Amino acid sequence: MGVRHSIGLSTLSVERYETLLDTSRDPSKSLLLSDLAQNAYDLAHLFLVFYGPLILLVSCYFTISLRLRGYTAGASRKSAGMRVRPYS
Repeated sequence: MGVRHSIGLSTLSVERYETLLDTSRDPSKSLLLSDLAQNAYDLAHLFLVFYGPLILLVSCYFTISLRLRGYTAGASRKSAGMRVRPYS
C-alpha cells in the first residue's frame, strides 16, 4: 500500500511540474527562462566549461615552452663559453 501511495505522489508531482512548465496556457507563469537569459546562460556555461580551461591550458603550455627555450638558449651560450644572463 505504501509503494502505491509513493508512486501516486511522484506521478502527481511530475504532472504538476509539467503543468507549471506548459507555456501554452499562460506564458507569464512559465518557469522557463526567457530566450535571452537562456542564451546568456548557454554562452557562459560554454566558456566556463570548455573555452576557459582550453585558454588556460594553451597559455600554460606557451609559458612552459618559453621558459624551456630560455633555459635551452642559456645552456647553448654556456657551452659556447659566453656569459650567461639569468632568465627573467
